[in-house]
Amino acid sequence: MRNLKILDLSSNLFDSLPENMGELLLVEEIDLSECQFEDLQHAIEQLAQMPELNSVKINLFKATDADMLIQNIRKLVYLNGQEVDREGLAESESAE
Repeated sequence: MRNLKILDLSSNLFDSLPENMGELLLVEEIDLSECQFEDLQHAIEQLAQMPELNSVKINLFKATDADMLIQNIRKLVYLNGQEVDREGLAESESAE
């Protein structure tokens, strides 16, 4: 598993992620769609520990969920198959 780059955990009954997600040093893509996280903020904190993560598929329930992912996962390029707009996020933050 040391060379794992793509991790598909979609459609599982997860309600949280393990604390050691940061040990997945080379994972670039993770699919968590259809997982039922009780605490999305905590799940995002676990994903942020993954140093090479650049693509996430995950169910989002509020408009602010996407912003939270983009802010916390620095290398994120794709969110649910769509390219991340970091400039749009920066503009909306400076407008507040």
